[in-house]
Amino acid sequence: MYENKEFYRLFMAQFLHGHFSHIFGNSLAIFILAPSIEHGYGWLHLTIIYLGAGVSGNALSNLTLHPDGVSIGASTSIFGLMGKNLFIILQFLLLKAF
Repeated sequence: MYENKEFYRLFMAQFLHGHFSHIFGNSLAIFILAPSIEHGYGWLHLTIIYLGAGVSGNALSNLTLHPDGVSIGASTSIFGLMGKNLFIILQFLLLKAF
C-alpha cells in the first residue's frame, strides 16, 4: 500500500465490511456511541473523531500487518468513539468530584 501510494485505502477501509453481521455489529456500536458525542459536541466534532480515528488506526494497523494482510471495517473508528466517550465520562466524574 505505501509503496504504491494507495493512501485512499486508509480512508476507504472504514466503509468496507466482510459480512452482514460485521456491518450490523459496527452499526450497532455507532448507534450506541455516537449520540452522546454528537449531542455534546456537534456533528462536525463527531465526524472529525470518526474519520480521524479511522484513518490513523488503519495506518497503524497497516504498519503492523503482514504486507499481504487485509484490514476492513469501522473498528478503528469505533475505538475512537469509545475513547471520546471515556473522555466524556472521566471529565464528568472529575468535574463532579470538585
